[in-house]
Amino acid sequence: MGDMLQDGGNRWRGMVYGMTARFPHGEQADPRPMWKVWDAFGIDKAEMRGYWHPACPVRPDREDVKATAYVRDGKVLIALASWAPEPVRVKLQIDWQALGLQPTALVAPEVENFQPAASFQPDEAILVEPGKGWVFVAG
Repeated sequence: MGDMLQDGGNRWRGMVYGMTARFPHGEQADPRPMWKVWDAFGIDKAEMRGYWHPACPVRPDREDVKATAYVRDGKVLIALASWAPEPVRVKLQIDWQALGLQPTALVAPEVENFQPAASFQPDEAILVEPGKGWVFVAG
């Protein structure tokens, strides 16, 4: 959690590791909007499968973009973060069978000062800005 201390850290990359800042560091680094997403999803009941985990069911098609899946019965929360120096388009390879889900839209809930509401089809290329990312819910 140490790297989340300085000015609230990088919130998108933090999500890939299951981290937020512990305390609001100004409007741009306030973790409370993300905590609301966690609560609505039920992240406390989910199993975290990071990009380093051999059974991670979500794989970006780029090495400089990482994904972590928070897996629950019947749904998944996907955290996506970029280490690319420029905006990139990313397609996700999702193992729907491993998730126990039918392919469905990836819904990005609106999260204040983090991301706008959006929806992407499973095979759609997703624009990711440098040093940023997305959080999606499916299922």
